[in-house]
Amino acid sequence: MNQDVSQPTRLFTVMDRMRKVWQNLRPCPDLTKAQFRTLMVLANDGKMPMLGQQGCTQPNRSVMTLSALAAAMGQALPSISQRVSGLESMGYVERVPDPSDRRVSGIRISDQGILLLEQAKRDMGARIDAATDILGSDNLDLLLDLLEQFAAALDASAGENGGVSQTC
Repeated sequence: MNQDVSQPTRLFTVMDRMRKVWQNLRPCPDLTKAQFRTLMVLANDGKMPMLGQQGCTQPNRSVMTLSALAAAMGQALPSISQRVSGLESMGYVERVPDPSDRRVSGIRISDQGILLLEQAKRDMGARIDAATDILGSDNLDLLLDLLEQFAAALDASAGENGGVSQTC
């Protein structure tokens, strides 16, 4: 490593490279990450799998309203509605009429959507396993611990302005 490069510059460069790699890492070639996340939330009763979980081991096909899905994902209803329409046209979600109110319909992940999640989980798992084999599981655990600590430290040092530089 070049000794002339400062740690902040090196960190910025490495994080920018990780951002680019992560941006290009897609769980499924047909879907955006936002669409994939929407399917995951639908399959997990309105929640994202938490750290340390392996994802949805038994995908759920419960029905959610668009409003409940938008709230669960912390996003605006129009963007969720548009995303769900796209997923519906691909066959990954389906609309379910509300038996008590015909004006309302819910959404749920389809069988095809569940199959897609299961295949993507296997594919992503294989890719991550390959990277872990190169890095080693002990180094990966250390990296994850350090990244979590560093993210917390950056959050703590952000101050009132949210970490936005006042000089540029």
